[in-house]
Amino acid sequence: MTGRIQEDHECPTERAPRQGRTRELADITGETISVIGARTHNLRDLTVDIPLEQCTLVVGPSGSGKSSLAFGTIHAAAHAAYLEGISSYSRFTEARLATPEVDAIHGLRPTIALAQGYGGRSSRSTVGTVTDALGLLRLLFSRLGQPTYSASQLSFNNTEAACEECRGVGTLLSPMVERILDKSRTLREGAILHRAWKVNGRYWNIIEATGELPLDTEVSTLSNRQLDFLLNSPAFEVSNRNPGFVQRFSYEGIIPRLKKRVGDARDLTTRSYDLNFFEQQPCPSCHGTRLCAAARTVRIGEQTFEGVLGAEITELSSFLQTLDQPVAAPIRRRLVALLERMSDMGLGHLTMLRSTTTLSGGELRRVRIAHQLISPLSGLIYVVDEAGAGLHSEEARAVYTSLAHLCEGGNTVLLVDHSDGARAVSDYVVQLGPGGGRNGGKLVWSGPISDYKGRYGLLPDIDRRALPTSTDSPALTIEARSNNLHPRPVRIPTNRFVVLAGPSGSGKSTLALDIAAQTEGATLLSQRDIGGSVRSVIATYLKVFDPIRKLFGQASGRPPGDFSFNGAGACPTCGGWGYLRMDMQFLEDVTSICEECRGGRYSQEVREIRVEDHTIAEVLDLTVDEAVQVFKRHGAIFRPLEIAASVGIGHLVIGQSTDTLSGGEAQRLRISTEVAQPRRGILLLDEPTRGLGYDEVPRFMAVVDKALDEGRTVVAIEHNLAVIAAADWVIELGPGSGHQGGQILAEGTPDAVRHTDTVTGRALSKLGHRR
Repeated sequence: MTGRIQEDHECPTERAPRQGRTRELADITGETISVIGARTHNLRDLTVDIPLEQCTLVVGPSGSGKSSLAFGTIHAAAHAAYLEGISSYSRFTEARLATPEVDAIHGLRPTIALAQGYGGRSSRSTVGTVTDALGLLRLLFSRLGQPTYSASQLSFNNTEAACEECRGVGTLLSPMVERILDKSRTLREGAILHRAWKVNGRYWNIIEATGELPLDTEVSTLSNRQLDFLLNSPAFEVSNRNPGFVQRFSYEGIIPRLKKRVGDARDLTTRSYDLNFFEQQPCPSCHGTRLCAAARTVRIGEQTFEGVLGAEITELSSFLQTLDQPVAAPIRRRLVALLERMSDMGLGHLTMLRSTTTLSGGELRRVRIAHQLISPLSGLIYVVDEAGAGLHSEEARAVYTSLAHLCEGGNTVLLVDHSDGARAVSDYVVQLGPGGGRNGGKLVWSGPISDYKGRYGLLPDIDRRALPTSTDSPALTIEARSNNLHPRPVRIPTNRFVVLAGPSGSGKSTLALDIAAQTEGATLLSQRDIGGSVRSVIATYLKVFDPIRKLFGQASGRPPGDFSFNGAGACPTCGGWGYLRMDMQFLEDVTSICEECRGGRYSQEVREIRVEDHTIAEVLDLTVDEAVQVFKRHGAIFRPLEIAASVGIGHLVIGQSTDTLSGGEAQRLRISTEVAQPRRGILLLDEPTRGLGYDEVPRFMAVVDKALDEGRTVVAIEHNLAVIAAADWVIELGPGSGHQGGQILAEGTPDAVRHTDTVTGRALSKLGHRR
């Protein structure tokens, strides 16, 4: 199906034809995935044909239905078809996806989904474990190595094989007491420098409740026993009979408590802050390999297992090529294919033991993609979301080229993307829109990319007022010191928009974490999911649901809790869900609209109460734009909604579940909530324009200016050249990744960086003068 793009989106595009393709688009007429009448999420009876064995780019504003088509419809339908082909017993062990609402899909093939999320990270997760390469190397050394050990005896997750000193973690944390305590102060004056032990906080109150330490004595005068109790005491339970205290509680010294926090921290910002109080070094016993001495010294020829694990990917690939034993052939074949793919993607500097907690987002994403791309199967559909996310434009090009090569092996690639890199390798375009949410879900245009004149994939024009920034401007100085950063002071101009640029893995995220850890009142908004469930709605996230319920309570004389669909005012039939679900055992559950509330979630009595001529159920069905008008006289409700509308998510329904949002919508919701807070300080953003379309990036910049107007400093990790060009100050790190990076190569205005011989400087030079 070929339509035409709306005239107000027309923009000329140039694209050189891709070489080496096995068949031209015209040769496969009729070989398509035909989606008929798709209604998943906000899709509106969408019918579209997508050519097989080609690379199709799906574009449109965030919330327009791109992921609903690619993942929620095509991938979900393929998964459902797979489940139908296995036994009913086996279905219980398989994860289920929601059955797509679609009349029919013809030409469907098995799918592999590469979604946008980074996945979990832990201190025991490494490049080798994520790619399964470590398991293959253990198998190789168990078959050919001397002395002979089983594969499990070469695993650091096996207590018998793990290093006894670090217990298989590879690093040791040495507490830095001078950073933990200011011994010139008393405990009541805040001698403990970690924010978790702030005066009158929970941990501080527990210290007071033990009665073991004087609170008004300078810490430098404490006895050795008292200092050891404060810093190193193991956990023990204490009773306290004084009024106002919990009767039983647990006390633990600062250092063991901090070590537990570092091990348990799920938030990278919190973990980075806690690590500032330790010196982290490779384990001196195992040299960071995590293994006991016996496992480390197993060797094939002259090469030890320890040496293989510590080798960079390019070196490891060379070693594998030397193995000609028959038993090594199947292992070598798969490993070499993986390592070559990773090298092609610019990951040759990594080792198998590199912890995923130390990888940048772009590095981890490429590792996961490389693992998926070595499948020997053909006839698959790869559904990929923002493949170049977290990557410099030069790095992203290699990833997109690898994905395009899949089509030459008889596969189909479906890219949900906005970048010029994705546009350069695509054969076909499907544009959805015209807007997001209720204003999206329609087919705007589809056809060969050679005919496409839409703006998606082109850099936007950003018009910002120029703010004077120079070396004399007010600035904050922090110390770059973590991971691969070369220690040095870094200057951050205050009340300006500062961009951290450079290749993936060059130290941008590490520098952002250092800024957050060393700056009072700093807030870091990472790329992690905003969380939530079907019971968590946008009104709650924006912090407007409580004042809305309070408003209804005041108008009716009822408790505000009656206007929560989780409380007493919920529909008694469906319990506030709005629908009823019937468990069909091994078949897909069946849902139906609740007959009592007709999807309104509330009891009849509550649904009759009106404020501003709306019931509570009608309020939750308003979009953000509509709610701004309804509650314009109520400041506590109006302000967060107004800011949310200004960042381009006015189309979202405030009663919509947060787990239904697209990546771009979730990012803007997160940013708008933070900007709505009346506070100063540094706001750090991790790739804030990821997932945003052409017309949405300037809206994001308008929010940045709003934050600057309120006195904040905004620091963003960015790869979008248009955003870098529109910054007030740019700090570029590099020149490479890992130990090849960590240096500050350039800092200054975008125009100054444009004249430097760096990756970003050369890219800005090609872009031209934008400020």
